[in-house]
Amino acid sequence: MIILFLILGYLSVLLVSTILSFTTKGPSAKRTARITALIMGGLLIMVVFGLWLTARLLFPEPPSISVLAKHFAERRSTLEEIHAMSNQDVHFSRIDPTFINYGGIDGTPGGQSSPGSSDSPLAVDRWAAYRALFLKAKLDQGFTRDADGNVYFMAGSVGLLNNGHTTGYLYCREPGSSASQSSAFQPCMSVTSNHGSQDYSDNPRREAYSFQKVAEHWFVFDQGPS
Repeated sequence: MIILFLILGYLSVLLVSTILSFTTKGPSAKRTARITALIMGGLLIMVVFGLWLTARLLFPEPPSISVLAKHFAERRSTLEEIHAMSNQDVHFSRIDPTFINYGGIDGTPGGQSSPGSSDSPLAVDRWAAYRALFLKAKLDQGFTRDADGNVYFMAGSVGLLNNGHTTGYLYCREPGSSASQSSAFQPCMSVTSNHGSQDYSDNPRREAYSFQKVAEHWFVFDQGPS
């Protein structure tokens, strides 16, 4: 409540001083009003810029698909190593540097675990190997896989719920083979796999996305809102 009153008081001073700088007749009073308006306006600009800069630093945009495509060749061997490991751990739907989701892909009971916890079904050294590869391939959020065996290696994300998006590298086991449209990843679906990009209106899931094929089975993928 105190903060609200301070904000309202600040805006009132800014508004009144701005009006007086144009309407007051006395040169001294007009000069004082203009100086006050400039100071208050400058403070507002500094606050807005500070909030914008803080948001950019705390919630940076994930790399674009063009940037990811540029670095695909140098990261491909690492991505393929992670992919080979993930094919040995198919019962994990998500392996992140900080948590895992296990089960649930084929309808079996699932859950979530963190590194080193007593109930974790993933060995500590195995998880450490994943994290080292994630760091090498610059995958801040590990990977997730769907029931068809398609794997999304996530470089980063920003935003929450319906206002966020994620970018990364996508491996489609058989691009365009998901006839049931059950895949979580549009490039792996039969109706979209032959296109370079799709937009919101073409997507039955009502999610915006875009992608680019960079190699056989491989795409750079921007998916959102999530």
